[in-house]
Amino acid sequence: MASRRLFRTAHEPLDEIREAERRWDGWNSDATKIANELVNLLLQQHSAQLPAVWHPSLTFMFPDLPSKFEAANLEASKVKLGQLGHVLDKMRHNVGNIRAAADKLKKLLSQTDQDTSNNTSADPLFAFGSLRLYADLASGACEAYDHAMDTRYEHIGELENTIKYFEGVSDVLPFGALDSDAQLVKLLVWQHSPGLKDFQLNVSNRNSFMTLADFDELLALES
Repeated sequence: MASRRLFRTAHEPLDEIREAERRWDGWNSDATKIANELVNLLLQQHSAQLPAVWHPSLTFMFPDLPSKFEAANLEASKVKLGQLGHVLDKMRHNVGNIRAAADKLKKLLSQTDQDTSNNTSADPLFAFGSLRLYADLASGACEAYDHAMDTRYEHIGELENTIKYFEGVSDVLPFGALDSDAQLVKLLVWQHSPGLKDFQLNVSNRNSFMTLADFDELLALES
């Protein structure tokens, strides 16, 4: 029989992955809200530079109003950018936690001959899979979340460059930066993470793939 200590050691990484995924989802909700606010500020910054936005009588009475608005709006955008970067760092940290848990499973796999592939063992460590299976799936989960993070960092890079453009630091405006429809699509990617749960995880000695959603279901069953 597998010892109680070995059983606990094998299950702890799965619990850590579930918790890291839960935290990632929570931080992603916060990041989506901040990203939406930042995009709106940058679109307002662009609109404020259009002459038709300001009524002639208003600019006649307050000639410096447009420039003051743009300065305040740009400063607010920089604050939001900093907040967004901070939240993304927390999300990246949780991806690191998933990777650390995956490494624990790999290490345990190398230390034991316990391999309950297809649950053929008389005394499996897990009820619905093998140690090798979960080690493979955990590694694949890291790749899935890395891809999701890369997409978010790419967008935040575009938003940062848009701020630099308005500051006059850069002459290059990122493509689609001031296109409200294009930005909406990117924000929907933040909110719904399309493709994340359908990300295919490679499994050793299998002719088929499993998805991150499949892995999440197994984690819930093993908890």
